[in-house]
Amino acid sequence: MATVHKIIEQARENGKIIILACHDFRELQALSDEIFVMDKGKITDHVVTGEISEEDGKYIHVEA
Repeated sequence: MATVHKIIEQARENGKIIILACHDFRELQALSDEIFVMDKGKITDHVVTGEISEEDGKYIHVEA
């Protein structure tokens, strides 16, 4: 997994846009500048990772 993280980080540093599907908030926060939450193919929430804490991440809204 560390190799994948390095590849993603290098791509970010080179200005690439990366779409990453993940359920681990800590991993998303570490690898992302922004997080878009999708439910049933629609964006339900958007956060800028530098502006939220892990505690806030527990409250990102996802409709069931």
